[in-house]
Amino acid sequence: MTVKAWLVFLLVAASLAPAVFAETEFWLPAAFQLPVKEKVKFNIIPELRFRNGGELYYWRTYFGPTLLLSKSVDLGFYYALNYAKKGADFSPSSLACLDGNYKADLPWFSFNNRGRFEYDLSPDVLKYRNLFQFKKDAWTLSDELFYNVKLGFFDEGRSLIAYTAKGPGDIDLIIGYLLRRQKQSATADWQRTNVISLGLKVNL
Repeated sequence: MTVKAWLVFLLVAASLAPAVFAETEFWLPAAFQLPVKEKVKFNIIPELRFRNGGELYYWRTYFGPTLLLSKSVDLGFYYALNYAKKGADFSPSSLACLDGNYKADLPWFSFNNRGRFEYDLSPDVLKYRNLFQFKKDAWTLSDELFYNVKLGFFDEGRSLIAYTAKGPGDIDLIIGYLLRRQKQSATADWQRTNVISLGLKVNL
């Protein structure tokens, strides 16, 4: 599929998906990366989330630098401002994050393991998130687990399959399906949500 065809597809999907996938959430993630120094990049990572056929219920934006320590290892430091819909109003909260990434190019695929400590300042909740990601050509397969340190159990998981198409310049267009799993207590059943994700990554 050509870049022009992908752009048309994404525009049409963005306008129709909330109605077509009425029982499915629709996420719009993006990542903008700006080089600051040879081994330092600054990241702006916004995301919008829709549910119930088009209701905007959540948005978040991460800000922070990534430090390249070696060819395979980098560290990221982020602050994120969140707005989640509760009733008719949006409630703000803040996150502080520390990332550690390990990347390796293997003969058959590329591998990435990201560990993230994520501290929610408002309800005072610390989580550890571990992401395993495999890439082959334009395809990505990943799984991420969330461990709630305060409560002492895994309270969320996200499995993703995605396809990346090269856009104009340094823009990547990404379409994927994500299965989100959540539970409220250690003994509760997993609650599953289907998510259609349409995103982009831009190197400025």
